[in-house]
Amino acid sequence: MSSRPSQNSLLMLLLWPT
Repeated sequence: MSSRPSQNSLLMLLLWPT
């Protein structure tokens, strides 16, 4: 989504356990 994968990683980690 964003230019950086950092945000994507954080979102994924937050959506992974949920």
